[in-house]
Amino acid sequence: MNKVWAITKKELSTYFRSPMAYIILVLTISIFNVFFFMIIDENQEASLRDIFKVIEFMFLFLVPLLTMKIFAEEKLTGTMEFLMTTPTSNKAILLGKYLGSVFFLFIIILLTSNYYFIIEFFGTPDRMAILVGYCGIFIEGAFFLAIGILASSWTRNQVVAAITSYGILFVLYFSMSFIKYTDGIGETFIRYVSTLSHAENFNVGLLTSTDIIYYLSGIIFCLFLTQLSIQVEKRPRHFMVAVLAFILLCEVGYLAQKYSMQWDVTQAKQHTLKERTLHFIKNLKQKVRFTVFYRGVPPKYLEDLL
Repeated sequence: MNKVWAITKKELSTYFRSPMAYIILVLTISIFNVFFFMIIDENQEASLRDIFKVIEFMFLFLVPLLTMKIFAEEKLTGTMEFLMTTPTSNKAILLGKYLGSVFFLFIIILLTSNYYFIIEFFGTPDRMAILVGYCGIFIEGAFFLAIGILASSWTRNQVVAAITSYGILFVLYFSMSFIKYTDGIGETFIRYVSTLSHAENFNVGLLTSTDIIYYLSGIIFCLFLTQLSIQVEKRPRHFMVAVLAFILLCEVGYLAQKYSMQWDVTQAKQHTLKERTLHFIKNLKQKVRFTVFYRGVPPKYLEDLL
């Protein structure tokens, strides 16, 4: 554990030894501040729901810049082989580097905490909903970092690593755009794969076991593949292990969808039907058809409520 912490501190200090880290921090927080003012001015409500969406979108562009050199630079400079031959295990090296990038991302998220104090001073925000929203942003950012580190372990070229990360993240994020062309199993698959459908639940104060399992299993899967990728000795069985891990990931996703549980943490329980509503619905004598007008693809929590 001491070795993991030592590598974590080294990786975190590496970020701050470069002017790029400070440029990223200043630029990112400045963009967040501008959008925070615009959103609050437009919505006129004490909520961070929409700013969480902005942070999530910005992470698509930010994370590949943070992770592109983690392993690619080590391979390019030839220090990768040295690291692999030290008494430190590959798992400790991987966890140390990953945690270093996670702590840097946590600092970025922590710098946005003043938004909560601003809306707390001027309004009455739903505190639990905001806390869950921040947890969702953090766990999604950790998932993005795991993908970025995996892409960095595949190549010694930082640009290629960044482009690969962008490709994977954009596919996962924008896959919801194709949901209108599918139905049945296809629609269920796209909803589960898309990070957007999972993040929107956290943003509105809705915790579901499916979303938590999606992010945690995704992080573990990406880190596991990264560990196989950085092995000095490439063995044929690594490919079979990766395939079995992917099959296990699919099974976990299927079970998470089938046996999903949810917890509405909002103060007004806005995602939960009241007993009076349920009683009224149970006593209906004929079928009722809903016609809903919504711009874009309706969020999953709205469809579930309907």
